[in-house]
Amino acid sequence: MKEKGYLASMQDGQLRDWSKTLYQEIQNVIYSGEELLAAPIAINVNSWTMDETMWNELELGEYPTNYDELFEKIAVWLDDYASEYPDYTLSDIQQNGMEMLVAAVMKDYIIQKCGSGRAIHVQKRCF
Repeated sequence: MKEKGYLASMQDGQLRDWSKTLYQEIQNVIYSGEELLAAPIAINVNSWTMDETMWNELELGEYPTNYDELFEKIAVWLDDYASEYPDYTLSDIQQNGMEMLVAAVMKDYIIQKCGSGRAIHVQKRCF
């Protein structure tokens, strides 16, 4: 493929210059030392979004930073606020089915474990 011009060195030129502009977390994955090993063709970001004004107005406290905290907030929401605010949900996760929820949790678990260099164990009871 290189002889036909489909491949080029990743060690110099625009691709390497561009790769140095990526977030450090991405560079940590695509570099080995100073050697560029790969280049992303797409980056998908998963996030939770919220209406900060409404969150603060209802005095819901600290924003959740993990699924445990999010589920605790959802439980409080369902017990204390849902009937009073029927047009709102605390999280769009509440709109998704169980299959989507389990897939999202598993994906995040895998990403966290791979990023930390720790082994993934899905047989553990805590999982």
